[in-house]
Amino acid sequence: MTTNRLILVDNATLSGVERLTGERQTLNLNNVDNDILCLEKLLTAILFSDALIGVDDYKDSFRSQRLKKFDFVDLQKIEAETYSSLARDAAEFARSMAFSFDGSKAAGDVVSFFESLRIDPQLRWEIFTSSEYLTLSLLVNDTHDVRYETAIDSVFRNENTDGEVTSAGEKFSPVVSVEQRPEITDVKALVQAFASGNSNFRGSGHKSLLDRFVFGYGWTAERAHFYNAVAAMKGADAFLAPLRDAFCVSCCRLESRSQVNSLLEHLKSTTQQALVKIVDASGSAKFAMKLPFFTAYFISKTDSPKQCIDLALQARNGSEFRECRVILHNLAHLSTQDKYKEVNGILRFLEQSCVSLMKSMP
Repeated sequence: MTTNRLILVDNATLSGVERLTGERQTLNLNNVDNDILCLEKLLTAILFSDALIGVDDYKDSFRSQRLKKFDFVDLQKIEAETYSSLARDAAEFARSMAFSFDGSKAAGDVVSFFESLRIDPQLRWEIFTSSEYLTLSLLVNDTHDVRYETAIDSVFRNENTDGEVTSAGEKFSPVVSVEQRPEITDVKALVQAFASGNSNFRGSGHKSLLDRFVFGYGWTAERAHFYNAVAAMKGADAFLAPLRDAFCVSCCRLESRSQVNSLLEHLKSTTQQALVKIVDASGSAKFAMKLPFFTAYFISKTDSPKQCIDLALQARNGSEFRECRVILHNLAHLSTQDKYKEVNGILRFLEQSCVSLMKSMP
């Protein structure tokens, strides 16, 4: 059966892969975990699609290199009027998802997003001698281990970078809101409001997360909405960078992740758990799956991330993945009720297969 499954990948995913393959300089090693997840996204997209598409909206100084490095992705120009309309809708959506505060704590839509990231942002005063600086801090359980905190900060820095190199066609400015303070609509007004009540205020801390987290959250919302709108227009599934994917999962006002995307993640997770249980007796369980599912497999067969991509492009044409794409293609044409029934049947079959596999192991 002939299928034409299209998957759209975003520029942030491709940027992460570039850093991991060494084609873009890695200035911050805290990016590595995010970039490995970007590679997993790209490998999964390759294997379960007949073709990959993207949006060719990088600024001219970055476009040519991207087109050359990812020649297996059809980076498409969108007609100017259509692009402007999509960007405008995305910006309006992002502004509706305001970064809200209730006192010093995050509130509203942003809470579920940060909960999905397992971080707790809070405004606080950073004291230096007799001066105080307004900062955004991430509350953590272990103050001696800041690796996760710095990794999350790096992901938000990437969103700021993506905003600088993308020709979005719509000037984007995220919205800040504070309970019972309707006059506060942006970071500058927020800082001024807090400063007015503190005679020791001397500005925002030079290492403050506030600006980049507010912009990063807004840009994540804008890009998540934009790419899902493009995917719907092209008849494709959207596979987005990890932070944007987390936004789609956590924010109920944007039903973005397709059932296919969620199904694939569930299949990988269940199979991963089965593998860990199988090797648990050897004492190697904690080492079994440090990498995401397909990344781990292809790394075991190759010597570099670049070779992983090449091998995935070859494997895509194998009968196993062609048959998977037929199943996914058929799912797309079922009614909603029948689709849920079929997906649940697939998941039950997978669980039974994993149980049988574990029982067959010596």
